[in-house]
Amino acid sequence: MGGGLARACLLIVACGAALSCSQPCPLGKGQCQAPPRSTVASFVGVERAFGGLSLEKPVLLTHAGDGSGRLFVVEQTGRIKAFDGADDAVTQAEVVLDLSGRVAGTTGEGGLLGLAFHPDFARNGQLFVSYTTGGPFRSVVSRWQMQDGRVDPQSERILLEVRQPYGNHNGGHLAFGPDGMLYIGLGDGGSRNDPHGHGQNLQTLLGSILRLDVNLGADEAPFHTIPADNPLVGRGDGARGEIWAWGLRNPWRFSFDAATGALYVGDVGQNAVEEISVAESGSNLGWKIQEGSTCFQSDSCDTQGLKQPLLQYPHTTGRSITGGQVYRGQRVPSLYGAYVYADFEASAVFVHQLGQEGSEVRKLLDAPSPPASFGEDEGGELYMVGYGGSLWRFVATAEPAGPDLPERLSQTGLFADLQTLTPAQGVEPFEVMYPFWSDGARKSRFFRLPEGQTLRIDAEGKMVVPKGTWAVKHFELEGPGGQHQRLETRVLVVGDDGLVAGATYRWEADGSDAILQLSGASRAVERAAGEGFEWIFPSSNQCRSCHSEAAGGLLALRTAQTNTFVAGGDQLQQWVERGLLDKPAQALVELESLPDELDSDDDSTDHARGYLDVNCAPCHQPGSSSGVGLDLRRQTPLANTGLCLEPKRGGLDLQNPRVVAPGDPARSVLLARLGAAPELRMPPLGAATEDSKGIETLRYWIERLERCP
Repeated sequence: MGGGLARACLLIVACGAALSCSQPCPLGKGQCQAPPRSTVASFVGVERAFGGLSLEKPVLLTHAGDGSGRLFVVEQTGRIKAFDGADDAVTQAEVVLDLSGRVAGTTGEGGLLGLAFHPDFARNGQLFVSYTTGGPFRSVVSRWQMQDGRVDPQSERILLEVRQPYGNHNGGHLAFGPDGMLYIGLGDGGSRNDPHGHGQNLQTLLGSILRLDVNLGADEAPFHTIPADNPLVGRGDGARGEIWAWGLRNPWRFSFDAATGALYVGDVGQNAVEEISVAESGSNLGWKIQEGSTCFQSDSCDTQGLKQPLLQYPHTTGRSITGGQVYRGQRVPSLYGAYVYADFEASAVFVHQLGQEGSEVRKLLDAPSPPASFGEDEGGELYMVGYGGSLWRFVATAEPAGPDLPERLSQTGLFADLQTLTPAQGVEPFEVMYPFWSDGARKSRFFRLPEGQTLRIDAEGKMVVPKGTWAVKHFELEGPGGQHQRLETRVLVVGDDGLVAGATYRWEADGSDAILQLSGASRAVERAAGEGFEWIFPSSNQCRSCHSEAAGGLLALRTAQTNTFVAGGDQLQQWVERGLLDKPAQALVELESLPDELDSDDDSTDHARGYLDVNCAPCHQPGSSSGVGLDLRRQTPLANTGLCLEPKRGGLDLQNPRVVAPGDPARSVLLARLGAAPELRMPPLGAATEDSKGIETLRYWIERLERCP
């Protein structure tokens, strides 16, 4: 349940490269302007490519290298689609291979995961595919034959089948190296803490990058040979000769630099660190002795012989790395020779200039959709694959014009009186039906519509927010002696493309003003009862992990949250009367509303589903960044939520665990996650303390749940 920042985090849109906004800002300084970006970022953006295509969970884009100009997209659900890469107006992609009836695990980290075309594809028509399937659950790598632009469905020849003990950490990426060999990435087999020790076990293929020679052209199993120069060939202690490098947790995307041949691997971390490594023949990349360059399960460890990461970042920056590409194209000169990578959950893209001293993580831009991978066309131009169903092209842009975001909250013009938080004219206070849990903070909410615009409710009862709308959320915490500590004020704007991004203002200790906070940070605070904890100030890219395209961006300005009673009567009716909301076709009483958090008489199921909808669903729904196959939106039938299945990311040492075990809270991982240690707790961001009321709400519901459909 990655909804921690969905409960709290508000964003501000970036004008210029990736996003833009045309409505005046309440800054008194012209157009909306993002915080300052790095020199590289100032000249790089992404634009929507092939926007007419309909894609379902795309995870990879590549080309065949045959001069045709065709691009191929892999959908996790089991289809490979092809289309003309020169036609940006294309609306149809041809399905060239359909494995949707064969793949398994598509609601989690399984499914169709990898595709690589043989370097001599133009002559031999061979392509190689990686997928997971059931009975038992396993990873499969196979060779296929393409004829007349489509894959022969009878041509599969299986090179490898590897049993997967759990549903996650499947890896699955494929790529041909400059040596003409096929490289295959496999994770450690899943769960948490690598329970079977696969990362350092050379007698298993899991937790490794494999290297195979598939150039036989033979039609007899195993359709490959093990290259004689692989590092473990002839070792004689049961070590698998296929292994080229090992010590990996989940190598989600790797790539070869087209100029140097260096292999860059993104390895997804567990508790604390995400990392990029440069792998070489015989490299031990450290898992689970180390996570990044840090000893994993002790204060000290033997690091002799371990290859240390090129880059790493903590989970205050992101939580699920997406390996990228070294850019060797021509469209974006300032990116040439830079390694571009991303974080899936943070929806952020980063850049590393090869050859530069140090390994500072530099953010390039906010990703408009969770970045599942990067891909190239035949000209070496770079694309980003958005898991929500979109493709994005990297482009050169002019340096953003206009002023920087004001350093102080007092300079934004949002409040007529900052000390009393009296909103400025046009800035409207509002209430929500079911507030997010935010470590017990008291919150005030506001919105500002662009001039001449209104909210409206469509035929399905969904609130439609106009582009250029601002939202604001202010946080205070009651401390000892009843003193209210002002912590932060977060803002959000909807851009011209409907996407959002944002920043937070951190209040000074004396409460006089708040200062722009561009990166994640924390502050020691104390509750009224004397309980101390660290309040987390999220970075803007952490906010985007929950305020995503899939979740609809704005999480509070929606019908079910705002359809409530406030001082003076019905809030929506007041908005209609004041011209803030177009009068809907439906009667207001018929519109959806979340349960009242304070009404103990409400049905336990309604309360529990309301809690999950608000606190968890922003990151647990189709197209979101969680990757565990849950859909916790309130309107989703229980049978389709995934709540009754085995957990995909470990059972927290529970006996016979289920995400939710009807009638048995002690076996329910959902409940255990809410009360787990901070590094395991859900939501993973913005929940420094336990939500005791939320835990009790879910416990009460699980105890009374008789069965799962």
